[in-house]
Formats: sequence, structure tokens, C-alpha cells
Amino acid sequence: MLNVQRTTAIGAALCVLVSALPTSAEAQPHCRKSPSLSAPTVPDGSTASESEMLSARAQVTAFIEKSEKWLNCHSVKTLNFDTLIENRLIVIVNELGDEFNTELREYHSKQAEAAIGH
Repeated sequence: MLNVQRTTAIGAALCVLVSALPTSAEAQPHCRKSPSLSAPTVPDGSTASESEMLSARAQVTAFIEKSEKWLNCHSVKTLNFDTLIENRLIVIVNELGDEFNTELREYHSKQAEAAIGH
């Protein structure tokens, strides 16, 4: 026959142990810290140099990758997760990508015009 008191005590101890374990998101360093909501600056494609556009592309790519990693950590909602941060970050990433692509098209247009001598 099982000792009900002992079984209950063991069950309670296991619950405490399991609840103290970090979730998979918390176990990853990039998941613990709130993401930056400050997107990198995108240069004006009509006046930017090639090195400025390459630098901007690297910064934009890094920002989007970090943001996506953080969002992936929190794809399953946790009690401590703030959905406002998730929503704002998604908007920032989308706007940043759109802005960079617009300026990149402008840069390529400027390069094409220069190549044909306008």
C-alpha cells in the first residue's frame, strides 16, 4: 500500500523542482533580455555611398536576425511575456525592412543613372 503522505510530499517537491527549471526560452541568453526597439538608421539611397549601404545592410540584417531569434524564443506565450513588446518589435522589423528596401532601390537607381551618364 502506498503511503499517501509520502507520495504527496514527493509530488509537491517535484512540482517545485520543475517550476524552478528555466524554460527553453529562458535557458538561451538572447531570450532572457528584452529586445532592442531601436532600429538602425537607414541612409538615403539617393545620396549614400556603396560602403554606407553595405554597412546599413549589415546592421539591418543583424537587427532583424536578433529580433527574429527573440520572437522565436517567445513563440509560445509565457506568464512573463509582454505581447506589446512582441507586437511593437514585429512592426519595427517590418518597417525597417521596407525602409531599407526602398532606399536600396533608390541607390540602385542612382547607380544605374550614373552608369549611363545622366
